[in-house]
Amino acid sequence: MQTKKDIAEAHLGLSKAYQKLGDYPKARLHASKALNMAIETDVLDEQYLAKVLLAQIEEKSGNPSRALSYLKKSNALKDSIDKVNKAQELEILNIQFENQQNKLAIAELETDNIRKDGLLQINQQRTRLLTLLSIAFLIALASLLWVYLLKQRTNKSLEDINSRLEESIEKYKESNNQLEQFAHIASHDLKSPVKTITSFARLLKEQSAHKLDKQENTFLEFIQSSSQNLSHLIEDLLDYSKVNSQKVKHSAIQANTLVQDVLDSVSDAAHRKNVNLSIEGALPDFRGDKIKIGRVFQNLITNAIKFADAEKASFVKIQGQKVGNTIEFKIIDNGIGIKETKTDIFKPFTHLNQSPGYKGTGMGLAFCKKIIEQHGGEIEYDSTYGEGTTFTFKLQS
Repeated sequence: MQTKKDIAEAHLGLSKAYQKLGDYPKARLHASKALNMAIETDVLDEQYLAKVLLAQIEEKSGNPSRALSYLKKSNALKDSIDKVNKAQELEILNIQFENQQNKLAIAELETDNIRKDGLLQINQQRTRLLTLLSIAFLIALASLLWVYLLKQRTNKSLEDINSRLEESIEKYKESNNQLEQFAHIASHDLKSPVKTITSFARLLKEQSAHKLDKQENTFLEFIQSSSQNLSHLIEDLLDYSKVNSQKVKHSAIQANTLVQDVLDSVSDAAHRKNVNLSIEGALPDFRGDKIKIGRVFQNLITNAIKFADAEKASFVKIQGQKVGNTIEFKIIDNGIGIKETKTDIFKPFTHLNQSPGYKGTGMGLAFCKKIIEQHGGEIEYDSTYGEGTTFTFKLQS
């Protein structure tokens, strides 16, 4: 029968295999399971290996902040392992010292008996005793040398991993900053010509719509609609490029008040789609950037309303609880759900539904992820197509 330690080792093996195949979600899943089992069995070595593996996976998945977090945790765990190893080394030395004392005591007793049989036997016993002590000393010395060499090799490996990871993170940050600057400049420069197109299309429709035939008016409406959509997209892109440059302003947040303000602001949209909005119980208070976290609630709740199922009584529920040192919020709906997809729905310009009735720029969930990660948290979702979706985000309390 397999022990939890054996199962944890198996999960680590599977995680490494999936990582080589480039399937990072499965690699992350098995590494996380290995970490949980290692924590349950209090096996420090397995915990350390799992966290180092998770750091590598997050690095390759393009999540440097989470990779750095796991790396810091693995370094902290390494220090604990080193302390345990040192304690074990001292314990080995104490045991060896006690064994030597016992052997010396035995040798003294044997010497007293041997004296009766003559000096020759005494010399033989002394020689044997010295030989045994020399062997024991050599074994102890070899053990200590092996432990030292193993620690040196482990430290060198960790230093190499740290160096490569820090270098990758710096390159990623530099590339990301350049991309955000480009997006900001490009979006800003596009605002003026798009605004001009929108304005002239409106003027053309107001002054000359009666001179145009049906098809020409249709073309004009298409120009207006497309230019307005492009204008909204540019605004969202500008806002998205500003998120990282705007520091998180932490303050005490009363969650119930914040969420109720958001519900009040979207109540008209909810009423038009016959969606019931509710807060389930008392939400836990926490510290964070009130404006940015409010934006997260606004985006998630607005999405839930937009994708409500018109064929049934729809609802959106907001729940929250404190779990250890983490604050967890859930936005639950019984809307149309999300079809199973391999696409990362939190990437910019990702549309959950391409139907004409569900307009959007595809930036809302990308905003949410970036803001939550700025707060050191994480966001995920669970959905069944045709039944509804639950978005969950976690923050440090």
